Amino acid sequence: VLGFALLRAAVAGDHVFRHDDVMGTSLDLTVRADDEAAARRAEDRVLREIDRLAAIFSNHDPSSEFRRKPPRAGGSSQLSPELIELLARGEAWRERSGGAFDPRVQVFSNLWAEAARRNQPPTRAEREAAKARAVGPAWRLVPTVGLAERLSNVPLTLDAIAKGYIVEKACVAAMADDPAILGVVLNVGGDLRVQGDIEQPIAVAGPRLGSETTEPVARISVKNRAVATSGRKHRGYQIQGRWYSHIIDPRSGDPAEGVLAASVIAERSADADALATILNVLPPDDGLRLADSLPDTACLIVAADGRILRNAAWLAFEPQTPEKPAAAPSKPTGGWGDKNELLVQFTINK
Repeated sequence: VLGFALLRAAVAGDHVFRHDDVMGTSLDLTVRADDEAAARRAEDRVLREIDRLAAIFSNHDPSSEFRRKPPRAGGSSQLSPELIELLARGEAWRERSGGAFDPRVQVFSNLWAEAARRNQPPTRAEREAAKARAVGPAWRLVPTVGLAERLSNVPLTLDAIAKGYIVEKACVAAMADDPAILGVVLNVGGDLRVQGDIEQPIAVAGPRLGSETTEPVARISVKNRAVATSGRKHRGYQIQGRWYSHIIDPRSGDPAEGVLAASVIAERSADADALATILNVLPPDDGLRLADSLPDTACLIVAADGRILRNAAWLAFEPQTPEKPAAAPSKPTGGWGDKNELLVQFTINK
């Protein structure tokens, strides 16, 4: 993911917490509260809500609800409201993106992970076999009664949407029924949400390794919004000296190549999370058109060819810098430079 730098001002009542190894990444939390005790209560609620939802959605924990129910094709299960909701949202994004988002992409991720282990790209036969497994719907959902029927045995993942969903729910939990909590900023591995009485300036780091220390590609300021980023900078597959993105195009089964990274600002965190992944898969101009077709959705796309694309909605979040008035021409006066000279000498080592 791209990095975020939270540009903090010194504000009385802002309490900052950091935790490592939360959903496999780091967590940064700012709580604006009446006092430290209230802030720590909010921190505790955030961590407990993350643990609760990770136990539902995790693709890496065999005991999670998502991994356990239903176990095989033809089985049906009663699912938690949260899992039913997220599966339905994933299906909606699959349709809206024309297949650029698809929980069945896990079959291709497994294929490329195995290829990286043996340091050989997947064979054509392996790719075709994976594509055959991903044909047809994976679930039939009956949300009104919380029922899901598994229609195939293809492996699935909710990784490209679940983290955003969890971040939003954790922010809601932080502020729930506690008037001492005025606002929160929660960033979990590139999925960030600002909620309550905080307007948060954010610097979006560039999409290449080491770019966190260089000039950011954008500076934005958000309030009561989600910001999600996705890219291939930190995660991927190294095969025979070539780096492949971990973001796979579900339509082809190949790693995405046309985009280095994408950032999305949206009202709902799960939507921002899913769309950031989609914008890495679609050609940059197609991704921009998709974002423009969605209400109240802003995006920034860093294309592999070097272009940086922003839609009009994104520009509204970039602080406007007032132009400095042109300086009046100075009148010639007798100054330091009339009688003196500055000579600078330097040597560059070979």
